[in-house]
Amino acid sequence: MENVKFQYSQGSIPIVGYGTWQAKDSELEAALNEALKAGYRHIDTATAYANEHVIGNVLKVWFESGQITRNDVFITSKLPPYLNRPEDVEKCLVKSLKDLQLDYLDLFLIHTPFSLLDKVPGDYSKMEIDPSTDHVKTWKALEEQVDKGRAKAIGVSNFNVKQLQRVLDNSRIKPDNLQVEHHLYLQQPELIAFCKDNGITVTAYSCLGSRGNRELMGITTAKKLPELMENEVVLKIAEKHGKTPAQILLRHIVQKGIIVIPKSTNPERLAANIQLFDFELAQEEMDALNGQDQGEGGRIIKFHFFNNIQSHPEFPFPSDREAIGKKKLNIMDHLKFQSGGNLPIVGYGTWTAADTELEIALNEALKVGYRHIDTARVYHNERVIGEVLAEWITSGKLTREELFVVTKLPAYGNRSEDVEKYLTKSLNDLKLDYVDLYLIHAPFAAIGDDTQNFFEMEVDHTTDLLKIWTAMEEQVDNGRCRAIGVSNFNAKQLKNIIDNCRIKPDNLQVEIHLYLQQPELVGFCKDNGVTVTAYSCLGSRAARESFGLQTVKDLPDMMDNEFVVKIADKHRKTPAQVLLRHLTQKGIAVIPKSTNPKRLTENIELFDFDLDQDDVDTLNGQDQGESGRLLKSMFKKWENHPEYPFPLDK
Repeated sequence: MENVKFQYSQGSIPIVGYGTWQAKDSELEAALNEALKAGYRHIDTATAYANEHVIGNVLKVWFESGQITRNDVFITSKLPPYLNRPEDVEKCLVKSLKDLQLDYLDLFLIHTPFSLLDKVPGDYSKMEIDPSTDHVKTWKALEEQVDKGRAKAIGVSNFNVKQLQRVLDNSRIKPDNLQVEHHLYLQQPELIAFCKDNGITVTAYSCLGSRGNRELMGITTAKKLPELMENEVVLKIAEKHGKTPAQILLRHIVQKGIIVIPKSTNPERLAANIQLFDFELAQEEMDALNGQDQGEGGRIIKFHFFNNIQSHPEFPFPSDREAIGKKKLNIMDHLKFQSGGNLPIVGYGTWTAADTELEIALNEALKVGYRHIDTARVYHNERVIGEVLAEWITSGKLTREELFVVTKLPAYGNRSEDVEKYLTKSLNDLKLDYVDLYLIHAPFAAIGDDTQNFFEMEVDHTTDLLKIWTAMEEQVDNGRCRAIGVSNFNAKQLKNIIDNCRIKPDNLQVEIHLYLQQPELVGFCKDNGVTVTAYSCLGSRAARESFGLQTVKDLPDMMDNEFVVKIADKHRKTPAQVLLRHLTQKGIAVIPKSTNPKRLTENIELFDFDLDQDDVDTLNGQDQGESGRLLKSMFKKWENHPEYPFPLDK
């Protein structure tokens, strides 16, 4: 069997161990004897499992019979949450060693990052949270146990990146191991990568889905999923290799260098679970299995059997609300770019949002699942967005790769020599190394800078869109943006770019909504491989009121449109959801803005229903053409600009 080497204690851990959670007494005694016979030498237990005395009795028999020696086995145990205080560490470990009939543990873990008060000993439902948890103080007490020879190596379990980083930053002896839930539906690649970068081995618990424990404790995932053993991708690969589904699931994990601790009391399955080293999965098989990851929607163990546990300051997982948001993200449609990127079809718009209001709203948006954030230099809110995103990334709640950030070159930077300057400013404020999509905000130009009111700037008639586009291409070459596009361009202007560019535009962002559907422009984009993002997709009521905007034609508010209301009633959805679904169902990305948590959540819940053809035809029939355009009057000063993109009023 393969071993995984510890970086800090210089020991090594067998990559397949025997898990003992929910195994007790005679059942465990028989199963552990079978496991040792089958070749298991890594045994995982915990004080909270209340089975260390059984394991100790079995090991004693094997030692005394000479079948194995103490050096042949690797024993892990854990400090329980109800003893997660520095003054209780030694007491707990001494008791574990006594029950296990050992002089030392090979690995001692802090079982959870939160602490509990054991008001009724052994009854988890009666335990209360202890908010005074101090990881650094508890870790120092673990270090002392290494000094005293009671543990060869130490680590943690169920910690997130932020918590793990705090231990790393304040430790004399670094953690050698992190034990976390890890299986087909919860693969946690960012957490695994963090551990790899910091020399920490990873052990996967619930690696086969813990069906027995789920049934016993009434645990379900946030998302309804087929059993791991019945997953069609797993079954197909298992049949190809002549292996069991369990062997495929375990091999998928160990092939990544992750330790597994499956539990079984069936002798045949026990033996099969350790026979993982006579075959390898091909890269396409690994990719197929990686693709089954459901993120937080696949998490099984959330410790809900502890009362009020999510309110603990060190609760390590996203809240249920955040987990639901991650689940939404997993099912959200994406639009594929010609350049190879993927644009989440629902984004969070930030026009007219700033300061504290935006900070609160963006945090809420990220919690409920938004990962596509749309901003612009002219919105003057990139700094606030950068602060929020930096906190989410540094805390480990998400990674940069999970985000899709769009910003735009301001019209007052619409000169080739200014493109890099303004993109660099945006990146500095956003605290990012690159943006996923950079757009030319408008085809016309103004004379001014960030300190001036855009609508009071003078018109610059010298705009050269092709020179500006060449400068945009250079930003892709320099790695400051992954994709480029345009906003507020008409078909003629867009065609000019397409016909004269090296890097094709991936996206056009324009005003599109119930009353201005622009089918010809959308069709042109589709024919040329350009994705479309709709701004003002719900009518921008607040922005209209703020800027005094109105359509040429007197029209009812979109949310009050009788056809929208009727279809919303039919599908039991909000009018906003119907308006957004009408666009996304056509393959158009939307970037609604709201600061109301309830509406924020509703605006992303678009993928559990479809509009039928009658619905779509009815909504298409509400298009008012240019009479429905809302934002035209904002740009009236530029009507005489040679690149003014909209039809002039007659």
